Amino acid sequence: MNLEQQIEHYKAVRNRIMNAKRASLVMKKELDPTELYVAPKPPKKRREHSVKVARETQENIAHILDAYGVTWNEVIGPCRKIKYTMPRRAIWWMLRCKGLSTAHIGTLTNRDHTTILNGLKKVNSWARS
Repeated sequence: MNLEQQIEHYKAVRNRIMNAKRASLVMKKELDPTELYVAPKPPKKRREHSVKVARETQENIAHILDAYGVTWNEVIGPCRKIKYTMPRRAIWWMLRCKGLSTAHIGTLTNRDHTTILNGLKKVNSWARS
C-alpha cells in the first residue's frame, strides 16, 4: 500500500466513524436552538420561619449586636467576614446556653445545625485560650 492509498484508506475510515457518530445523534425531530438552552436555576430563597424567642433572649441578642456594632440582618446574612462571624457565634453560644437546640438556632439564624455545631466548637476554643 503506497502513501496515497493509506491516506485514502484513513479518510474512508474517518468518514465511517464520523458518520456513525452523527447517525446516533440524529433525532427524528429537528430541535430549535432555543430549546437546547437550559436556563440556570434561580437562587434558593431563604426560608422565612416564624421562630419565637423570649423577650429576655431578644434583649440579650440586642446587647450582643450593640456591643459588636452590627445589625441583625448583617449577622444572619451570608457574609463570612470576621466582623459578622464573631457576633454570630456569640449569639449562637448565648442561645445554646439558654437551652435552644442547634436545629432551632439554625432556623433562627438561617443556618444548618451543623454550621451551628462548628461555630460552637470555635467559641469553646476561644474560651480555652
